[in-house]
Amino acid sequence: SIDLERTEFGDVARNNVTGGRENSYDVVTPGIGATYQVNDALTLLGGVHRGFSPAGSKPDEEEETSINYELGARYDQGAFSSELIAFYNDYDNLLAECTASRGSDACSIGDTENAGAAEVQGLEASLDYQLQAADSQWPFRVAYTWTDTEFGSASETGTWGQVEPGDEMPYLAEHQLFASAGVVRADWKAHLSAKYMDEMRTAPGSGSIPSDQATDAHTVFDLAGEYRVTDSGRIYVNVENLTDNEYVAARR
Repeated sequence: SIDLERTEFGDVARNNVTGGRENSYDVVTPGIGATYQVNDALTLLGGVHRGFSPAGSKPDEEEETSINYELGARYDQGAFSSELIAFYNDYDNLLAECTASRGSDACSIGDTENAGAAEVQGLEASLDYQLQAADSQWPFRVAYTWTDTEFGSASETGTWGQVEPGDEMPYLAEHQLFASAGVVRADWKAHLSAKYMDEMRTAPGSGSIPSDQATDAHTVFDLAGEYRVTDSGRIYVNVENLTDNEYVAARR
């Protein structure tokens, strides 16, 4: 049960109230999850959950609601582990939120807008392996996410503009890949990681992405190191975007 109230001041110092609005929500969000252990190494899992996010204080805006499903398996055997999970999120009403990066000319910053029905589905997969060699550990990890999106109804918002059924959602990459390798010793450790992100739409649409409505596909390398000076003190260093890769991250 959520009650929202907004008061607008023309002059805060003089307590000059120029307007206001309020909204309220009463929502039940149930969920159920289950796991089944096939053997010592393999576990199956699944779940169904109700999703919810409140809208703003505008009385005509409805809350965001969805039903979210997941089904997958985890395998853990000694130094090796892996995971594969499929997910499907069915939005009855997706909310678009106006942020400062969008610009106040398109919408009122902080407001939410109803964007209608949408579906988000995909797969997440990961592999982990930790090699033990003498007095060192060598952890390796690879993770991949595939995401597919689609609007199910037409809408028009200041945040996303005109949306047609079948359009893909903006700012969600179809392919994401992460890989890391490291070495861990008693007094120090270091990890090198790489993150790949596919190009993303910056506006709803379908088919090929226009060049002026896309981010750049890019790979970023990061390096992290840590050294134990004493039993209670450590020195660490992180270098993000090690190769100084420049790319278009957004068009707002």
